[in-house]
Amino acid sequence: MKKIIFLFSLFFSMFVFSQNEQLAQNYFDKGEFEKALISYQELIAAQPFNGYYFQRIVDCYQQLKQYEASEKSILERYNKFKQATLLVELGYNYQLQKDENKAKKYYEQALDKIKKIPTEVYGIAAVFERKVLIEYALQAYQLAIELDKNLNFNVQMALLYGQKGDSDKMIEKFLEESYTNPQNLFAIQNQLSRFMTENSDVNFNNALKKALLIRTQQNQDIFWNQY
Repeated sequence: MKKIIFLFSLFFSMFVFSQNEQLAQNYFDKGEFEKALISYQELIAAQPFNGYYFQRIVDCYQQLKQYEASEKSILERYNKFKQATLLVELGYNYQLQKDENKAKKYYEQALDKIKKIPTEVYGIAAVFERKVLIEYALQAYQLAIELDKNLNFNVQMALLYGQKGDSDKMIEKFLEESYTNPQNLFAIQNQLSRFMTENSDVNFNNALKKALLIRTQQNQDIFWNQY
């Protein structure tokens, strides 16, 4: 009987917690950031290690332009967990306040973390991408692969170059990936075909054909004959 009561209580607690999480998300999606903030603060009190709840709290503070509160929260979490990604969050908090010098300072500190531990790039670059800081994300990936030759971010970099409109470098990275990992060829073809369809850019098509021709001359084993 005690076991049944325990299981029922556990199930009920999980149900209530799930409902509270959904409520917080609904507040956030509707732009009711003050209510969302209170809800996420209650959620993180129960799960202090939950990074998603913390991120939402920071997002709420920033949407409410409570930058000092946001900075305090980020610094407290950084001092506690020493997560390098939080340096990007600090930098972005300053960027929202138009303080480019301080933003750059923290972005560069994040990149320095990659110099010490190249695998930190996974988290750091992801945050740069989420903040649409494309140049910094590219720097992070480039720095990591220079330090650790076993790392490969051709696809991620290709997509970032595509976002910034640098077709030549995007094509270069996709083709590099096709040679490095032929098993990804079909996915890369789909990416390039979609880009060609969405953009209908004659210059892009010509750039792709030129790059393929050069690659074909360098390596007769290329599989891109349909282009």
